Amino acid sequence: MFMKILKLLQLYLENLTYETTEKEASKNYNETINDF
Repeated sequence: MFMKILKLLQLYLENLTYETTEKEASKNYNETINDF
């Protein structure tokens, strides 16, 4: 289960656009964490 989450996060982070600011990326990352 934990490895699945890591894999999903890795895919998510790889798909972030470079236009996204660090704050937005951090916010999106936290929202993704909260989904689990």
